[in-house]
Amino acid sequence: MPTVVVVLARSLRMCGIGLVLGSAAYAAEAYPAKPVRVVAGFAAGSSSDVVARRVAQGLAAKLGQPVVVDNRPGASSGIAAKLVAGAKPDGYALINRCVTYLADGRIGM
Repeated sequence: MPTVVVVLARSLRMCGIGLVLGSAAYAAEAYPAKPVRVVAGFAAGSSSDVVARRVAQGLAAKLGQPVVVDNRPGASSGIAAKLVAGAKPDGYALINRCVTYLADGRIGM
């Protein structure tokens, strides 16, 4: 039976994290001044969710602000992508999405 580390390593290889950052260049305040949201396009408890939460822990430690994982499964991550695409482009809405979907724009949009 594989360990959690092996499962995470496999998950990272099979489905990388795509983080889409909005531009914070014109923000008046220092970034981040409020919690950051990572929208995951997969169900809670899935391997992608585990990876998103591990990355969120690391980001929170580096940024000094809470990083919240918001699971929005469905439509091959299209629901999560639409939510982040419609968010204010200030860098506070990130997406965790499978690399195969990012490689082919026709899928999941």
